Amino acid sequence: MITGKKFRYEITDDDSIIVDFDNDPVHKAKYQIVLSSSDDEKGDQVVLSLNKKACKVFAKLFAQLGENNYENGYHFHLSLTEEQKNNEGLRIVLDQDGRFKKG
Repeated sequence: MITGKKFRYEITDDDSIIVDFDNDPVHKAKYQIVLSSSDDEKGDQVVLSLNKKACKVFAKLFAQLGENNYENGYHFHLSLTEEQKNNEGLRIVLDQDGRFKKG
């Protein structure tokens, strides 16, 4: 277990990512990803809205992704809200160039 100043996260021995949303039965951590149309008044195409608890969960997810020995191309899926289970909405891909590659 690695302990940070404000939160703790687990580095696993396998390829799993620990998602706190799955372990939070009352959904204290809440987020929503909205895909906006190009006519949105602010011009944003993707909006992530989240509460402070969800900020910590996302920080843990990215810390796990950055600290484990995942290979290029490793990816996982997040639903568009924390309440949806097994619904794909956002794919997060590890790429050393930081660029999306089709295929």
